[in-house]
Amino acid sequence: MWPKSFRVLARGGVRIFCDGMTCPRHIGRDVFVTLAFALGAVGFLYSAGSIGIGKPGAADVSGDTAGSGATAMLLSEEDVVAEVERIVAPVDTGSWKPYRNDYYGFELRYPAGWQTPSGQIAPRGSKWEYRFRFRKPVPAGGTYVGFDVVVYDVAKAKELSGTDEYPALRNEEAKGTERCATIDRYVVDAGDYPLSEIYVPPGDDCYRPTLFLSLVRDRYIYDVVPITGESAVSGPDPRASINMDLPELYSVGSSFRLIDIVRPKPVPPKPRITAPHPVSYKKVNGRLVCAKKHDHPSKSGKGKHLDMECCLDPDEYPNPWCYYPPEKYGKYL
Repeated sequence: MWPKSFRVLARGGVRIFCDGMTCPRHIGRDVFVTLAFALGAVGFLYSAGSIGIGKPGAADVSGDTAGSGATAMLLSEEDVVAEVERIVAPVDTGSWKPYRNDYYGFELRYPAGWQTPSGQIAPRGSKWEYRFRFRKPVPAGGTYVGFDVVVYDVAKAKELSGTDEYPALRNEEAKGTERCATIDRYVVDAGDYPLSEIYVPPGDDCYRPTLFLSLVRDRYIYDVVPITGESAVSGPDPRASINMDLPELYSVGSSFRLIDIVRPKPVPPKPRITAPHPVSYKKVNGRLVCAKKHDHPSKSGKGKHLDMECCLDPDEYPNPWCYYPPEKYGKYL
């Protein structure tokens, strides 16, 4: 049984139509008007469906701006594993070169035809500590020219959100929402793959699109970041651009390994000499030695004092500027 309010509206509608349009004397005109109205209604509903009006979760994602309530489709771990395997399979890594850095404790392999890797110490005020650059030999007009391994000190960056690669929020409204508080749902650990993939697809309602690989150890965060050319314009979906222009990225990531951090022992600085410089000497092989051809060490009768000739006597203190051959002066040293 229809609700009372609906029944009243229906009865009122019938009376109105009968008084104006649907009475028998106007039946031909009424049929034409009714058909025209029906066709117009169908056209409106079709166009509304095409642009998303009335669809749950529909959003305007034109350009780089996501509409309110937009929800981007995220890949599952299984999908990521399958996709990585598909991209890595045709890449021939047999001739790739190894790269190892004991200071920061990592190693990887990169294409043999690429430029020799270079490094950069972070300028003052940077979040990162060191950047390793890996570049293609001659960028051939593609979007991506290579990748960087960016190293962050955990004590300074704290966590992934403290790195420059952490995706930017789309707007201020997203900052205060619980859904956009972290990027956990964008981080995928693809099986045995050593690096996690951080991927924000286009159309996400929280963050701007991004894709990079990351690994955290007790002391450092390592971000493997695809790098675009200076004049390149990346597309709306970084995954599609990387798969086309930089398929090597995933093969590099699959070769990434942590190794023991080994650093050279610091060389202690030479002690600063404050003694007076000798007044008489000769220099042999960079050392100051006695200039006397036939030196015969003997007491001078002046009491204990500093040697000023690099010719040590029994009652003299050795001068730190001088070198005394042990075979001659050993018993006085």
